Amino acid sequence: MKVRIAAVVLESDRGETATEAAFNLIEVIAALAIFAVGIVALVGLFGAWLRPLAEMEDEAVAAGLMVPLRLELERRARETNSLAPVRALILTPAAASGPSGEGDPFLVAPRSGAFVASANDERWATGWGPPYFVIRLYRNSSLPYGSDTDLPECVTYTAEVRWPGFVAGNSAEGSAPRVAAASTAQSHLRLQGAVSP
Repeated sequence: MKVRIAAVVLESDRGETATEAAFNLIEVIAALAIFAVGIVALVGLFGAWLRPLAEMEDEAVAAGLMVPLRLELERRARETNSLAPVRALILTPAAASGPSGEGDPFLVAPRSGAFVASANDERWATGWGPPYFVIRLYRNSSLPYGSDTDLPECVTYTAEVRWPGFVAGNSAEGSAPRVAAASTAQSHLRLQGAVSP
């Protein structure tokens, strides 16, 4: 008994056999490498597009902090039936011209902008995460009634909102985050406002 092995050879229209017409392994690897470089470049572009979107979102939240800030200042004024607690938060023009440091009075807000409070407020322990925005108030004498003597029942101010406002504490010592000094690495926004009890 004889066994015959039949071979089928396919030919293309150009007279090439199937093995000659197909891609070889080197061509396939080169095509995959070019495709991978293209995908990595596209992913890099998406990252570059998303970064400004996050910055714009933070700026929008910072601008929106004026309402919770006004509500917090009005709450403090109503509790004492006086603007004294609000005036205590407002820095004088001499302090405003110097660098902002940890000793200055300030208020803070979470990244969501849901509320404005002091750094030791009990709301921080209820899952709001660390404070993100730091708000300092400066006396605004450029607006009408910028002086306490002009209109005692109203205080005008300029709010300076900086973010990110905190730097990580030393985890080896277990210290909490601390207020970051004003720097060029932070974004900031200045808004004007007024409060009355």
